Amino acid sequence: MTCKAAIRPAREADAVAIVDVQRRSWAATYPPALVDKMLAQLNQSQHRLLWHKRLTDRAMSAWVVGERPLKGFACVEFTPDGPELLACYLDPTVTGQGLGARLLSKVEQHLSVNGESRLGLWVMMENERAINFYLRQGYQLTGQARQNSFDGERFGQLRAEKGLIASKAAGVLC
Repeated sequence: MTCKAAIRPAREADAVAIVDVQRRSWAATYPPALVDKMLAQLNQSQHRLLWHKRLTDRAMSAWVVGERPLKGFACVEFTPDGPELLACYLDPTVTGQGLGARLLSKVEQHLSVNGESRLGLWVMMENERAINFYLRQGYQLTGQARQNSFDGERFGQLRAEKGLIASKAAGVLC
């Protein structure tokens, strides 16, 4: 397998690039009314500060794929109920190339090597592409759903989980 983009742990210095990828991905993925409200409520400066905090928070781990420009990222929050995939976004120009699957696999491998047995996430009901992506990666919908709203814009989310295969040593993923 030839590596087209390296995957590595995120650093605080990646915050600006992570914000850029996330904002482009939001614009390409979510309903325009929701994106407009999200971007209006969370300006670039606030968004960067949020990611600076996440990248230095011991209760979170993040990984990035690619360098200059960053092609994507994933972030896991460690909760009392176990790890939750908080974010997994790719730049819209690189979707469909297998980078998301490689990135998610790296996250899962890291969690498994560190003793975690499952990974959970919430995905927007309207985001069929993401739902299908997670199903292809072995996640199962649990039947749980929740309704959220952002500045009056309502959206539903579905719960998905995946059991992680126990691993004693990290394999090589690029």
